[in-house]
Amino acid sequence: MNHLSLDLSMFRPFPPQRSIHAVPRLSINEKGDLAMNAAFRKQVGTTRDFQGLYAENGNQLILIPGEKPNIHFSNASGTAKNRALAEILKGLGYRFPILYRFAWSEADKAWVGSSQEMSPPPEIAVPVKPRRKRQRKEAL
Repeated sequence: MNHLSLDLSMFRPFPPQRSIHAVPRLSINEKGDLAMNAAFRKQVGTTRDFQGLYAENGNQLILIPGEKPNIHFSNASGTAKNRALAEILKGLGYRFPILYRFAWSEADKAWVGSSQEMSPPPEIAVPVKPRRKRQRKEAL
């Protein structure tokens, strides 16, 4: 292999990787599937019933354990379904999937999530073959 002569003083080391698995997160897709990540499931323990609330602009969610539950996450996978919530968020202009980062609020005794909206992947340019023009026969 041919090695180039590089001036390493012009380069910087990559930043250290932070584990996203340690941050409690909830994702929502366009079908209304809500999914807690492993860190969130670990933080909530065996609690799976919550009173779910959303901010009018959709940028925050609140999950209150034990209070008049209106959403249940499965015990095994930490998933739930709420198509109506997905439709509301879609109507507010959110692109799916939407990711919410959660933190426990001791003062409110609730999980508070803030939107970490994910942007869609860039579109891949597909080469388009030029159309051949048909030659018209002139009418006599």
